[in-house]
Amino acid sequence: MADEVYHPHDNMVHAVLRDLREATSFLQTHLAEEVSQRLNWSTLRLIERSFVNEELRESEADFLYELQHVSGEESIWLYCLVEHQSTPDRWMRFRLLQYCCRIWDMNLAERPTPSELRAIVPLVFYQGERSWSYTTEFADLFAESVWDWPGVPRFSHGLVDQSGMQPEEVQGELKARLMQLLLMAAYHPTVAWMEQVAGLLVSLSSMPPSGGINFVRVFVRYILSTQEPAAVQLFREVLRR
Repeated sequence: MADEVYHPHDNMVHAVLRDLREATSFLQTHLAEEVSQRLNWSTLRLIERSFVNEELRESEADFLYELQHVSGEESIWLYCLVEHQSTPDRWMRFRLLQYCCRIWDMNLAERPTPSELRAIVPLVFYQGERSWSYTTEFADLFAESVWDWPGVPRFSHGLVDQSGMQPEEVQGELKARLMQLLLMAAYHPTVAWMEQVAGLLVSLSSMPPSGGINFVRVFVRYILSTQEPAAVQLFREVLRR
């Protein structure tokens, strides 16, 4: 992982997705069911390393998890790339493939003679102001006339596009839901998030700190950092009620 946190988005996302229970909840909610059912979620662990280009650390965060296939015969990587950009990026797919290659390079450096490459399941989490307008297929970066050529890589990724979601659609464990709701509110201030967030914060306040982190403070700081003063004051009133 990166040693520094540059933005309030990163501060909150890192706090939540480093918590394995919350990460499990988030990933299980958003991965394709046929993939999720084949994974032994009790074995999930976080790899403390980032693969994002240095110049993009302010607009991207990444999380690499390792866990076992249900067969117990192999390990799988789940790679979650969090896009903080306010608009879709056509070339994100190219960077994502580069990041996956860096993960394989890391594995080959540690185990120089593996019999096969380990599978990576890539997931992009986007919450910008505009809906994601590009496909998840890498081949779409090429001219349509060559899509079926053997030299064109076959690569795709999962996508969580929060830009068109409503607060009631957000799922997961309590802290994962708060993270998603507050990111949604930051990029879409008109979304009616306050009542739902206030209720979840009240529930969270009755729970002991997790991993030495005061998550109520994490979420309140995020609200203060990303919302206009008038919205903050209104939220205080909602929370008080």
